[in-house]
Amino acid sequence: MTHRHKASKHPTTWILVADRSRARILATEKSDGSDIREVECLVNPEGALRQSDVETDGPGYFRGGGGSLSAGEPHTDYQHKTAEPFAGQIAEALEHGRNTNQFGHLIVTASPMFLGILRQKLPASLAKLVELEIDKDYTQMSDAKIAELVSSHR
Repeated sequence: MTHRHKASKHPTTWILVADRSRARILATEKSDGSDIREVECLVNPEGALRQSDVETDGPGYFRGGGGSLSAGEPHTDYQHKTAEPFAGQIAEALEHGRNTNQFGHLIVTASPMFLGILRQKLPASLAKLVELEIDKDYTQMSDAKIAELVSSHR
């Protein structure tokens, strides 16, 4: 799904391309993105791990009355647990860019789950600069392909 908002007149657009393990901040001044360049790359090593990679000694399982297995404690969504602090880190990097007047428009592309978390972490000062949201994971794409895809949505 794509969402559009009106943003400022500053010529530079930052494009955030993110998932729960990696975020790239790209910049462009041209609507076709032909001058796209990387501003910053943030990495969240925990976001690339699976829950089974980090939790080896979990609670035991026991049989319920109906013969089903149940965990000894409630299940925690590992993806959200590792994504939320990273989304906060990304929001801080974007806010720093806004505070130092490095961009006036923001395009956010992220996997659907991570986009929802990012929306919660972005302060109103950043949210008003978002001109486009794309709920797709473009983190493995080249800069040129990202520019092409983003310009097709503008």
